[in-house]
Amino acid sequence: MESSLIAAYDQQILGNVRTWRYQPYVLDGAATPVCTTVRIKFGSAPMIYGSPPSTGR
Repeated sequence: MESSLIAAYDQQILGNVRTWRYQPYVLDGAATPVCTTVRIKFGSAPMIYGSPPSTGR
């Protein structure tokens, strides 16, 4: 995790991320290994941005 440089934000982000549950990326009916990045932007309404999953193909 890259720090937001604001400890209170980091703790809030970590607290929320810890509630997430794993769900495999499925391609053609089979779980597929992927890499992804999630960026969380704080503002008047926090938004979560994720890069599309990469299957390495």
